[in-house]
Order: sequence, then C-alpha cells, then structure tokens
Amino acid sequence: MNLSCLLSLLKETPAYQQLVRQLSVAKRGHKVVVLGAAKPYFIAAMYEELNSPIMVITAQPENARRLYEQLQVWCPPRANLHHFPELDFLPYEYLASYPANAMLERLRVLSTLALNDGGDRPLIVSSALAAITKTVARRGFVASCHVLEQGMSADPLILLRRWQAMGYEMEDVVEAPGTMSRRGGIVDVFPPSSQLPARIEFFGNQIESIRCFEPESQRSAKPICSITITPPKEVAIPEESEIFGSWDLNSCAVDVKHRFQEDMARLQQGEWFQGAEFYFPLFNKGSIFDYLDDNALIILDVPEEIEAAVQRIYAQSRERRNVKLEHGELPQGFPFPYFTWEELEPSIRAR
Repeated sequence: MNLSCLLSLLKETPAYQQLVRQLSVAKRGHKVVVLGAAKPYFIAAMYEELNSPIMVITAQPENARRLYEQLQVWCPPRANLHHFPELDFLPYEYLASYPANAMLERLRVLSTLALNDGGDRPLIVSSALAAITKTVARRGFVASCHVLEQGMSADPLILLRRWQAMGYEMEDVVEAPGTMSRRGGIVDVFPPSSQLPARIEFFGNQIESIRCFEPESQRSAKPICSITITPPKEVAIPEESEIFGSWDLNSCAVDVKHRFQEDMARLQQGEWFQGAEFYFPLFNKGSIFDYLDDNALIILDVPEEIEAAVQRIYAQSRERRNVKLEHGELPQGFPFPYFTWEELEPSIRAR
C-alpha cells in the first residue's frame, strides 16, 4: 500500500504552507512540532515539495529503522529513499570477520550522494550513531570512483590491481558486492552501488562489451553502455603515507605489536584481509555531512535527544578506548571512530 496520494491534504494547511515559504528563503533554525505518528507523513510531504536532498537524523537506531519503513509507505513509489545504518561492530574490537551488510548499505548511500548530479534528490534516514561515525573523506571517495565505457581502452590487469587496492576481493565466481573475477578476456565486477554485477569483455586492451548478469544463474542480460566502479569498503587507504610508520607501539602487548606491524605492511601494499576493519579509524577522517549539497535540508528528530545520544556514545567510546590502552591492545594515539557533537554541530547548523 502506498499513501503518497494523501500528501496533498497536508500541503493545503496554512501552517505547512508557511513553513515551506520560510524554508524557500532560508533552511536554518526552524523548529516544527509534529505528532509522533505524523512524522513520516510530514517528512514525505517536505521531500515531495522541496527541490533539495533531505537527511533525517533520529536519536536511536531503532527509531531510524522504523521511520525508514514508514517512509516507504508515504513517499512516492520512485522516491530516492535510503537508510544509512550503523556499522555492525564495536569500536576497537579486532575480529576475524565483520558483518558486511551494513557497510554495503552505507556505501550505497555515499555513492548516491557523491555521484548525484542533482536530478534525483535523495531522502536519507540515519541514527545519531550512524551519522557521527567517521567515514571516507568525500574527496578520496570521489577520486576512487571511475567509469568504464564500451569502446574505451583499459588494461584489465591494471584494472584488477586498482580494484584490489580499493578493497575488491578476487573470487572464482562473482556473486556478492565487492568481488571480482577474471577468465581470460572476461572480467566480472560487482560494485556496491550497482543492483547487478557487470561482465566486461575485452579484446586486447579494448572494452568490447559490458553486460549486467544475474549472480545466481550467471546469465548475462542486455548490454549497457557504461558501468561506474565505486569503493567496495568504507575506507580509503593511501598508497603512501607517514601514518604507516608513525605509531608508538612500545606500550602495546607483544602479540598486538606484531599483528599491528604485519597488518600495516599488508595495507600499505594494498592487500585486503579479514580484520582490516579494525584499522578504519586510522584512515577515515570524513563525515557524511561533507557529502551533502549546500542546499540540503537536515531534519533533527528531537535535537536535544540527538545531542545527548552523541555525547553518550562518545563517552562510552572514550571509556572503552582507555581500557584497551591500559591492556596494551591499542597503540597510543589511536584515533576515535566518532565525531563529537561540537565537531559536527557547525555542519548541521549550516544547513
């Protein structure tokens, strides 16, 4: 069931019309009181009315998920609606394997914002935790994106090395986002920003054809003119950086020190491995707010609760970090994975 046909009723009310007029002049500092059950109705109307991207932030993750589900009912069927989720692992926790679904959803949102040409305005729902988590700087993310077109020249081996350095993983069969494979002159790749993987057929160093294919059956569909390759991991590891040799590991336990040195060497060589997510805070300095256009509208669902949630998350992270430092499980100076409210507030208030 889709209820977007009812949005016109709200647009006829004087209070709503006055708010739209105010927002058309300046988007800063407007406060609106809305019944809890009417929030998705109101936000969907604003999205349809305003010609700008919208990001909605809630205090708690469960509230963001519920609002996203409700907006699917109220927004027009073709709305560019996204949920920006939280990462599925604790900060400072070194695990052999990390859940990938949340990261893929976050990458799709970042791709949507980074590659948006202004024609298809996104509506993004996020929790405070998801929004304050540091991510790839927009400049590095955009620099990693590249387009392959039918007829262009490209060395498949160079492409595979480039994708491996970005975090794509080589597999025999491409079935999941973030993987690639090669069979002779045919290269398969599955960018997280795409609904389907692409099969690229080369004749020498020239791209002869690009086709999407079904991961389950591996059967190719109709040819496409181009495919955009986007980062498969929420991190941009520099090829050369002083960061790889700048850490004081003397306070770390012996096994942690050896693991850290080995992992840094592998990352410096562009090698991806299980557990590399632990090192995201070393490289991620960006915020999702950097990806938003200047004309974007940010809706804070109860700002006081959001600020309190951010401060609580940061305090818990600081406490956990101190424990890890005391036990020698982190090097001195290991950065925080989250922004503070004071760091983010100017970017929020500017919109």
